[in-house]
Amino acid sequence: MSLIYPRKRQVEVLGALYAGGMGSYIGFCSTVLHTYPVRWIGLPQIPLAEVLVTATAIWALGIRINGAWWLSPFLRLFGMVIHLCIALWAVYAGGGTSASYTYAWVTLFLLVGARNAAWDCGVSWRQRWATAKFLTS
Repeated sequence: MSLIYPRKRQVEVLGALYAGGMGSYIGFCSTVLHTYPVRWIGLPQIPLAEVLVTATAIWALGIRINGAWWLSPFLRLFGMVIHLCIALWAVYAGGGTSASYTYAWVTLFLLVGARNAAWDCGVSWRQRWATAKFLTS
């Protein structure tokens, strides 16, 4: 069972809150206010908000389970990779603006988090197969 250390868990919770908040903000502005805060990305705003919020829910579920199920690191990794792809797209679409600089830092932090989650996936996978009944008989 791979458990997230308390400090890493706090950082991931803050990252998930930021990502979910961004998705909620985009969704609220797009549906209620009829403004499009990240129109410059070139992606449809409401589906983008839905993807961000769904990926955040998956990421948060992986954080909440925290090793009680051997696939929980994979949930964290999946959620972070979705956010990483969107942040990379924002860096590309920003093209030399301050937004591309800002999202480059977000991308870097997500990349480090995804690397940590991938490491946890490897640990979880090795522990799962090392304790499998059919391998020891």
